[in-house]
Amino acid sequence: MVQITVDQLRGDMPRRLAGRSGESGFRTLTDNGATFVAAHYQHGITETAPGHATLFTGANPREHGIIGNEWFDPVSGTSVYNTVDPTEGAPGGEPSPNGRSPRNLLGSTIGDELIVASGFRSRVFAISVKDRGAILPAGNLGKAFWYQSSTGRFVTGSYYYPEAEDVPGWLTAWNERDVAGQWRGRSWELMEPLESYRFGALDDRECERSYKHLGRTFPHALDAERDADFYAALRYTPVGDELVLSLAREVLVAEELGQGESTDFLALSFSSTDYVGHAFGPASLEAEDNLRRLDASLAVLFAEIDRLVGLENTLIALCADHGAATSPEHLASKGAHLGWVDSIGMVKATNEALSEHFGTERDLVWGHVAPYLWLHRRAIQELGLDLDAVARVAGEAVQATEGMAHGIPRSRIASGALPDGELFERVAASFHEERSGDVYLVPEPGWLLGSGNAAAVLTSMHGSPWSYDTHVPILMAGPGVRKGTYADPAAPRDIAPTLAELLGTASPSAATGRVLAEALER
Repeated sequence: MVQITVDQLRGDMPRRLAGRSGESGFRTLTDNGATFVAAHYQHGITETAPGHATLFTGANPREHGIIGNEWFDPVSGTSVYNTVDPTEGAPGGEPSPNGRSPRNLLGSTIGDELIVASGFRSRVFAISVKDRGAILPAGNLGKAFWYQSSTGRFVTGSYYYPEAEDVPGWLTAWNERDVAGQWRGRSWELMEPLESYRFGALDDRECERSYKHLGRTFPHALDAERDADFYAALRYTPVGDELVLSLAREVLVAEELGQGESTDFLALSFSSTDYVGHAFGPASLEAEDNLRRLDASLAVLFAEIDRLVGLENTLIALCADHGAATSPEHLASKGAHLGWVDSIGMVKATNEALSEHFGTERDLVWGHVAPYLWLHRRAIQELGLDLDAVARVAGEAVQATEGMAHGIPRSRIASGALPDGELFERVAASFHEERSGDVYLVPEPGWLLGSGNAAAVLTSMHGSPWSYDTHVPILMAGPGVRKGTYADPAAPRDIAPTLAELLGTASPSAATGRVLAEALER
């Protein structure tokens, strides 16, 4: 079983390969399997962590608890990263504030259920450039490996391998080869002639926010003065995906995946599409070339699986963790009235409105961690104010900011007092009583809402409940999957229950998705 997540692959993007893709990348799935063209996330916080959690648990953030890449803890007064675990550290090391584990994930994953159903004979390995892209798919019982952007190495943690000597030898050997370092002195160049690209005329736009030394135009030189910058920049190029592919091939061979009596599970998250999309935008020459190179990487992966296991013996599912918006600055240059929401100004204006309304000089807004506004609950309590009343006034004040559509107090979400419609259903599906913030923020369609100075460092963004962020492709192929293109509504949370049906396991414990029965052979 191979489950592939392409970070920020909006649902329409694979179609850009029409007539340009090889026969063994995406087409291995579209020509031989099921393609769902109307798949949308049913939750509104369309970020990496919630998306990956949903894909592997079959649940929404309301159930699996991963409400965002990070959230605010009003008790400690600090933000919480989705996979942080200060009780863990590096294998054989001491617990660290930067320790990682899946303990914030509520419920089991499809990989967990496979391991249990096999009597703990099946194995689950998850690899990604991003830690959350590996840890959440690995679930509670699998093994996770992620890229360390300062060194070019893939690492793991004590949750998976308590002692240093437990770490697989193949991981140590791969790191010692300095595979990432072999890209020194090279450049990211176009894969094919410029005239073959749809976005060939968009190679140098003012809206693009290239990562450090990479520059805005091809070729993008990879070398940097500092090693840390060199290794970190590889994520913003197709090299990031090629590194994941390289380690995946190492795991397939060294662990002999799929060659035993029980089904093994390999979860791969390719993150370059996301990094490239943030830096250059999804409608850029860089994004188009990256997509072609991803297609080529998938072809290599599938060929290796076919050689070692046989594609006829392999079940493959591919989806994305979220979509993305087109750069509002680029669209504004063509006459559209779009832009970035001034989140810093919004917080300031909201504090001023609250101060005037409640007659206090104290700031009642702690800050903005997308998509929530978080209130200073202790200050509100000390002033004898009602939290819900403050949230209602804050929500009204937020809507005065240009580009903002809704500021929804948490009490309206928790009580179910929301208007009808998919937008508000997605907001409700993202709400977790213990972890969610005080005012849910929804920008106007096409406007981008990032935290802090996001507009200064990013070209595009995601995270909203609008269709460009929720629409993703669902592709499945392998034993038990019926070939065809399906236009019926589907959701990424349906993938895990469908895989459970195909693998003969229980659905993940918190799953709320349906089995995509129309795509299964009967």
